[in-house]
Amino acid sequence: MFQNNTPNNHTTATRGSFVGIIVYLILAVSKLIAAVIFNSTALMADGLNNFSDIIASLAVFIGLKISQQPIDEDHYFGHDKYESISSFMVSLIMILLGGQIIISSCQKLIQQDFQYVPIQAVWIPALSLILLYTAYRYIHYLNQKTQSIGLRATLTDMRNDLLITATTIIGIIASQVNILWLDALISLLVGILIIKSAFDIFLESTHTLTDGFDPDAVKQYRAFIKQLPEVKDVPKIRGRISVNKVYLDVTIEVDPQMSVKDSHQITQQIELLMQYKFSVSDVDVHVEPYHR
Repeated sequence: MFQNNTPNNHTTATRGSFVGIIVYLILAVSKLIAAVIFNSTALMADGLNNFSDIIASLAVFIGLKISQQPIDEDHYFGHDKYESISSFMVSLIMILLGGQIIISSCQKLIQQDFQYVPIQAVWIPALSLILLYTAYRYIHYLNQKTQSIGLRATLTDMRNDLLITATTIIGIIASQVNILWLDALISLLVGILIIKSAFDIFLESTHTLTDGFDPDAVKQYRAFIKQLPEVKDVPKIRGRISVNKVYLDVTIEVDPQMSVKDSHQITQQIELLMQYKFSVSDVDVHVEPYHR
């Protein structure tokens, strides 16, 4: 049995989620203060959105922290799925946010409830955009190393926030030339994009949490193992994914006359080959006699 532990990746991913919390806290406070000063509902909504982002980033941070716990008697496959749980929570928060933006935008367009915002207010979302993009690039860099599902959810959330902040800037600029409806229209499109992104994260996280597994990968594993001359058949392969780790239960059939020692050597060979060829973290191989 082979286990692929990556504590450095967990630490790196946790650092990325912590950066997200700090950045969103700065953005939320600055936008809410600016909203009061300039009497801007757009900035107020953007700032409140960033507070929901703090909750989402905190969920990822906690999930990553728990996922670092070692294997114990109650968690034979480790605690990695807590990261998937945090991603699932982020997707729900994003769905609520996207729905709120869509409803608010539709109400503004129907009721013609548009607002003029002084041009001086544009500096806050503009600086926020720069800070948010810098944080996004940094976390993207960390995620290339870790391939963390939690950080991927954070990055998707940040992309949405970049769009929302850009929409706020466009709305402020458009209001200077009396195109007051443009902000609501673009916000509606952004809300739809957020729902789409949230649904993608929702599907990925629930697929992992419910032990979904790619059938094409199973076919590939079976074809590879059957190439071994001692293996007569591979009647069963069961797989599960925990974040970026793959766990397999493989049943092979061999010559009934084969000794226990030889069959054990084959199981070890399969475990090594699957780890080397496909980066499978853990393989359990069961041997049965071939009777066909």
